[in-house]
Amino acid sequence: MEQSTLKNLRLLVPGIIIYIITQLFYSTLQKKEFSDFNMSDIGIPLISAVVLGAIYQISGLRYLVTNFSHKQIDINIKKKIINLYNGHLSNNQRQFLFDKNRLKQIFYKIIDNDTSLSIKKGNVFFNGLLWTSFADIFIILFLSAIIFFIYSIFGSYEKLEIRNYSIYLLVGSFLSLTAHILTSFNQIKLSNDQIEFIETHHINTIKTTIEQSLRENNVN
Repeated sequence: MEQSTLKNLRLLVPGIIIYIITQLFYSTLQKKEFSDFNMSDIGIPLISAVVLGAIYQISGLRYLVTNFSHKQIDINIKKKIINLYNGHLSNNQRQFLFDKNRLKQIFYKIIDNDTSLSIKKGNVFFNGLLWTSFADIFIILFLSAIIFFIYSIFGSYEKLEIRNYSIYLLVGSFLSLTAHILTSFNQIKLSNDQIEFIETHHINTIKTTIEQSLRENNVN
């Protein structure tokens, strides 16, 4: 999976979920079967999904869920990379390397320049898509469950059915949160697999790159 594909899917997936739930809500109020909607013209649903996905992405809601696990993934990479350096580092040098994702830049530079690691990167991208998608699904289903439940109290039509949907959405949201947590653990595991490969084949590159960075920036 290419990074450009990953970005496009991260825009499209939440948009599709929002579009489906919107249609579900509308079809329930109109007393129509969800399957009655004509999906033969894929253009309108696709455009709607892109627009909804863009609005969702701009909102920044995803990061309310992914922020914590993203930090854990980043910290794991930084600690593992700096532990591969077999020289002495002062506290000032260590802090310099941890700042501004310098250690991650070393990590990704090695990956980009190694064919074997580039192949493994596809697995990381795919798991990363699952990681963010489950976070998106959790947020969208959870907020939808709240909206459906509020309507079931104050709305005028199909209140019982809407309330039942709110329960299903709530259950689905917590299942998605569980899946998000599991994929975050898997993301760390995949990163560790890459770092083990780097330790075996690029340990000298780690040493020379770190020392070069410290020397060029006069960090003692």
